[in-house]
Amino acid sequence: LEDTAPTMGKKAKKTPAQPKKSALASELRGNRLDLSMSPSVRENGVPVTDLELLPRATDVDLSFNNLGSIPETFCQLVFLVKLDLHRNNLTQLPDEFGQLVRLQLLDISQNQLRALPLSFHQLENLNHLSMLDNPWDVSVLPQNVIGSPESDSSDAEYKLCATRVMTFLQERADKREKARQKKKRREEREAQLELERMQQARKEERELQKEARKQQHQIRQRQLADQAESKAGESPAPMSRSVSSRKLVSEGSACSKMVTFVLVFAVFCGLALYVHEAGIIDLRRWTHLVLDMLSALSGDVTFF
Repeated sequence: LEDTAPTMGKKAKKTPAQPKKSALASELRGNRLDLSMSPSVRENGVPVTDLELLPRATDVDLSFNNLGSIPETFCQLVFLVKLDLHRNNLTQLPDEFGQLVRLQLLDISQNQLRALPLSFHQLENLNHLSMLDNPWDVSVLPQNVIGSPESDSSDAEYKLCATRVMTFLQERADKREKARQKKKRREEREAQLELERMQQARKEERELQKEARKQQHQIRQRQLADQAESKAGESPAPMSRSVSSRKLVSEGSACSKMVTFVLVFAVFCGLALYVHEAGIIDLRRWTHLVLDMLSALSGDVTFF
């Protein structure tokens, strides 16, 4: 039991992870990996995963494998310096082929290529290029750039071919970049003009709204003025009625005063007759005396 019981409190030792080993390691000779006429490559395509595990394989030969295409992930093998793809059935190279910036020698002859990818001009270190025996589209790559089929297959010709192609592609890339920049500036100008038009339209709209509010205010002011004038035109009627009532009251008061005066005058006249008959005073003088006294009491009524 003691022998078989697990030891408590002791941590199990972790076995360090073994680095992945490429299945192609046995075929690597120095920095050269020869996969030409490989049954595995012909059946399964380019073994990119295994190649990624062999960064020492800077010289790779994939010729004579009847490859129809190369995967995009192949462009991650940036350590490649020499690449042989001749005698395949390639119709195009990956779009990001220009990422292989360390590439110095490239053989893509005897394929079915018609054009090179736009990124090809990024291969600044390329100084040896073989690209004959392809159905090149001369509208994309002129014949004087590709080279004559009768030209000799010498290192000097391959270097000249690389120089011609890279120069032509660089000029085309520069023109494309200038066109792109020109298009970008034109689009920016159009965007700026559109923004200015929108700002002008908003400004005009605000001015129209301001003018509309101003007109509404003026209309309201005129309406208020008209209402004030109409009220002012209606107000004299009550005033005239009050004046008439005051006039009637005044006339009534005058009449009452007149009646009072007449009664007082009659009383004085009776007294005057009585005094006259008694021989106390003259009737005419008495009458004038009464009239003077009445006139002193009120100046509103004149009898004579």
